Formats: sequence, structure tokens, C-alpha cells
Amino acid sequence: MAVTAPKARGRSRVEAAAADGTVADVRVERGKRAALVAREIEDDIAAAGWQVGTVFGTESELTERYGASRSVMREAVRLVEHHKVARMRRGPAGGLIVQEPDPRGAATALVIYLEHVGTSVADLMDVRLVLEPLAAGLTAQRLDEEAISILRTAVEEESAPVTDGPVARIPDRVHHAIARACGNPVLRLFLDVLEDLSEHFAARPRRMTREEVAAMDRQVRVEHVALVDAITAGERGRAEHLAAEHLAAMREILLKTAPNGRAWKGTTYRPPAEPGKLAEALAEQIRLDLTREGRAVGEVVGSENDVRERYNVSRQVLREAVRLLEHHGVAKMQRGPGGGLVVTQPDPWASIEAIAVYLDYQRIDIDDLRAVRTAVELACVDRVIERRSDPSVIERLTRAVDFDESASPDALKGLVHDVHRELAILSANPVLDLFLCVLASLWERHGLRRRTASPLRNRALLGQVKSAHASLVEAVLAGDAKVARNRMTRHLDALTAWWQ
Repeated sequence: MAVTAPKARGRSRVEAAAADGTVADVRVERGKRAALVAREIEDDIAAAGWQVGTVFGTESELTERYGASRSVMREAVRLVEHHKVARMRRGPAGGLIVQEPDPRGAATALVIYLEHVGTSVADLMDVRLVLEPLAAGLTAQRLDEEAISILRTAVEEESAPVTDGPVARIPDRVHHAIARACGNPVLRLFLDVLEDLSEHFAARPRRMTREEVAAMDRQVRVEHVALVDAITAGERGRAEHLAAEHLAAMREILLKTAPNGRAWKGTTYRPPAEPGKLAEALAEQIRLDLTREGRAVGEVVGSENDVRERYNVSRQVLREAVRLLEHHGVAKMQRGPGGGLVVTQPDPWASIEAIAVYLDYQRIDIDDLRAVRTAVELACVDRVIERRSDPSVIERLTRAVDFDESASPDALKGLVHDVHRELAILSANPVLDLFLCVLASLWERHGLRRRTASPLRNRALLGQVKSAHASLVEAVLAGDAKVARNRMTRHLDALTAWWQ
């Protein structure tokens, strides 16, 4: 039985929403028709209740429903399949089959992007210091028998002594267990990304004696035992304190052993092998090879035939792989004389949207979303306050609050979010910026499905938002951290109440 969705009339619903100012959709800005259709299909699958295993529509039905050509629809379906939202089954009983989304591909792409932009150990650990104590506190607060079992099993699994010699492998099972047991899907996914990054930073050999490695290992395990004891006793405050102390010590270890505080260039992050389509595996292999070979943005790797011969694949498989590379901003196929596979600047937005789709499927509670967003935004506030004397900080924040709330919704699109994004950018921490983009995208998805009218048509609300932003920026530029944090928290609480 097929799941039905409203048929498009004239322009698509996503295009109409973007033009109305309801959602500042990055795919509109990128001008990709197929990506727009893919986003609309994903939203409609979510709105229909995400009925896994049902047929959402045949190719011809989808083409008519969304007013797209067959070629655009096929590319849109590839993107939907890449996000693991649905898959196209061919044959008489075929159609687009709804499936449970899988975040692993998108999370991997986020790790790759953060590696590319030069994320430092300090950037990584500063965000872990914000989110992991929150997870430890939530686990202590929401403790049940399953969580106790997960945590104690993790401690037992870490009990074996290190025998690998002078290679620093910081035990991490307790960190994974806390992420799993905290009960907040947004927080768990972010912590998984941070753990992947941490493993990449920790992947290089350390110039340490066997005794030094063993001493570090014992220290970490003792701290993990104390942390788990605090959590299982339900002592939220103590758990948060111990988690922060432990992560601060880990930060110092990594800073001492990573050259210049950066990831070791001797290895390239590679996700665990997963069974999948040939095109996806090829896209990943090409991405890895481009990184290993140090290819510069704008460099032509080779013609289509050259690339086909190198990887021994058909033209169809290569072109499908290139579409995925283009979707993530890794490379594109340039036609004409002198053309070929060209290296491009990595674009995280495809992965940001895929992560938001997955979290949306999890039916995120708005309070869980607010808890993580508040932690991320307060961290941005703290970092920007430290840079408040920088002329670019003053100029950008001042400009961000200066918008005319009486303007048309189309003219206002994006402007009411500028302060939040500017704070993330000015924090100079790419992890915070990326996480805020995911949270904002998820926040918009929640709001879009719960309201029929654009919030940008509500002049009273816009006035309140502008006033809140102005007072927040005033406190930030004055260096008043306590007031700035209070104003950000109250502002996010008010936005949450409005969405509810």
C-alpha cells in the first residue's frame, strides 16, 4: 500500500516555504533542483509518519507529484537513498520503499569535513568539555537498570592492562557507554562524531615509554571508575564535575602528543567498512585517494576515461559516484576540453541535512533539542566574549542585529538567525559551528511541520527576537559573561515555548 503525500501545485512546497521565509534552506541557495526535491520527499516521508517498509510512490507517481523531470527525480532518489531514508525497488511491485535512516554515512562525512578544515585538538576537546559533562549529568538523572548495566560492563571491558608498548591508546568504552545511556539522541550522535575525531587525533604513535603508557592508562581507568560510581549513585553534580576534570586531563595529554595540536597527517580518517552499493564504495575510495595524494582545490585529477580505467568501473557507476562526491562538495566532473574530475572545496551541508533527517526520524523531544542547543550556544558566547575586542567581532555582531523587522518575509529570510550563526562562526571553533548548523536545521524542521504560517509574518515576535538579540550582543561586547549567558538561555527558552 502506497503512502500518499500532497501533490505539488505550481512550485514545490519546499520552494514555497523558502520563498516565504519559513525555512532558510541551504539547498535553495545552492540551486540544486534535485536536492530540493530530495528534501521535500524526506519531509513528506517524515510528515506521513515514517512508515518503514511501505511504498511511498512509484517513479512515475513521484515525478508527477513533485513536478520534476524523470532525470531530476532519479537524481533526487539517489540522494534520498544516500541519506538512507528510502530505496527504489525496481519491477512491477516496485517503488520508493521507506526505510529506517542510518546516520553513519553523514556522521563520517562530518568527521572528514572537520579534518579538512583543520580542526585542532583544542577545538575538539573544548566541545567535548561542553557536551560530555552534560551527558554524564543526564545519565545520572535518568538512571535505570539498563544504564547501570551498560556503564558497569564498560568499566569491566576496560580492566585489561595495556600490552601494546609505547602507543598511547586512551580507553574510551566508558565514554561510549555514557553517550549510549544519556537518553538524548542529539547528544549521543554528537558525542559519536567527537569520539571518531578523538580516535583520529589519537591514531599516531606516541614517543612514550611502556611505563609512561601504563601509568596514563591506570590514571584514565581510575577516573572512569570514579565517574561511573558517581553516575550510578545518581549524583548528577558530582558526575558532571568528574567528567569535566577527566576531560581536561585528556585534553592536556592530547595537546602534548599531537604535533602543533593538529591531527597526525600520516593517516587519513577512514570509516569502518560497511556493505553497500558499488557507487558509494567508489566515491569513498576516490575521496580517500584525493586526500592521500594531497590534491589541491581546482586540480584536475583526470578525464572521465582516465578515472574509469584507474578504478576499473563502468561509466554508469563512476557517474553515480561522482554525483555523491558533488553532493558533498568533494569533487565534480567538468565537461569540455581540459575537463575531467576536478577537486572542489568540501561542503558540509549535505551531511548536516542528512544528520537532521536522521534525528528527525528519532522523534526528538524539543527539550532534548533545547538542552544540547543551549550548551552549544553558551559555549559560542563564552568564546566570542574572549575575542570581543577584535574589530571584526564588533562589526559582524553589530551588523547581525541591525535588520528591519517591518521588511517583507522574503527580505528577512535568514536575518533573524544571523546572531546565532555569527556567534558560532566567531567562536573560531569549526566543531561548534557545524553542530549549531545541525541543530538549527533540526529546529527548523520541527517548526515547519508544526506551523502553517511563516514566523516571519509575526511582527510582534520579530520585535521580541530583535530586542533579545540586541541585548545579548550588548552583553557579549561588554564582556559580561554571566548576563550574556542568562540572556541567551532565556532567549532559547522563549523560542522553545513559542514552537511548542
